Amino acid sequence: MPLYINPVEYLLDLTNSDFSLGDEGAQGRLEKIPSDWKTSAEVLSLAEGLTSSANSGEKSHCPSEKRMVRLTESR
Repeated sequence: MPLYINPVEYLLDLTNSDFSLGDEGAQGRLEKIPSDWKTSAEVLSLAEGLTSSANSGEKSHCPSEKRMVRLTESR
């Protein structure tokens, strides 16, 4: 994120392509967010933790945890 910019405005500009007149790259930037997340170090770390907790037999009450494990195993 750029320095000296309101974080909320930055995220709104990044994710809201409705108001980006004359900016053909807006939709491409928006589509890049999920693909960048899937390959980020953060998601890999989360997936390792979730996989190890699933393999240890711990019961999870979080349905999204199982989905995350499936998503990372499918890569």
